[in-house]
Amino acid sequence: MQKIDANDCMILFLLKKGNFTINDAYTLLPFSNTMVNIIMTGQQIHNVLEDAIDFYLDPSGSWGAYPRSAGLRYDVNEAMEKGSRVSNLEVNVKLAGIWGPIDLSESYTVVTNNFIATPRDGYYEFGNIAEDLVVDTYVEYAQSFVDYAKSVQVLEPVDEENGSTQSWSDSLPMEDTPLTPDETVPSTEEMDEETIEEIPEVVSEEISPASSKPSLVFLSFTLYLSLQVLYFN
Repeated sequence: MQKIDANDCMILFLLKKGNFTINDAYTLLPFSNTMVNIIMTGQQIHNVLEDAIDFYLDPSGSWGAYPRSAGLRYDVNEAMEKGSRVSNLEVNVKLAGIWGPIDLSESYTVVTNNFIATPRDGYYEFGNIAEDLVVDTYVEYAQSFVDYAKSVQVLEPVDEENGSTQSWSDSLPMEDTPLTPDETVPSTEEMDEETIEEIPEVVSEEISPASSKPSLVFLSFTLYLSLQVLYFN
């Protein structure tokens, strides 16, 4: 079973260059949340991501529900129906190996905070997990962040290849329109030069993380994320 961390967790201020203090950690993570380990299948992980994005898009939901993760990366198309918005879902346990497609039938250990695990903020799939597969570590997440910062000494922004949302779109993919029996498409040999120049270039609707919504940019600190894969079971 593999291990992934979970939720945007209401990031209340931005980290600035300079010394990082214990006060900064508790300002960033002001709630007394604890870390919870949940054993989930790859399919359930996909489901919870779809739940979170749907809640984020719901006018009565929450902007903060958009899933940030470590050890998981995926493409998002908000224009698709729920269940099809997340694609190319890949896993890299603890970012210690290489990226590869998630196995929907495999079991993974996911860590999130106890608020999200209840479930809250639209992460409904967490509520479908059997109780014996959910373990509250009772480790307070701000203190865990302090311990992490001490261990690495320098907090670095996440590399683009490790970002959770690899591409984002809010447009439906272009579909081929079938031709009627009396319609034909001329070959390039049949077109004159002027006609070919008039053919518009098709531009992809996908947006890279660097040019997408600013809210999708985050640091690689798994303690305030929606979910993080920690172990492969």
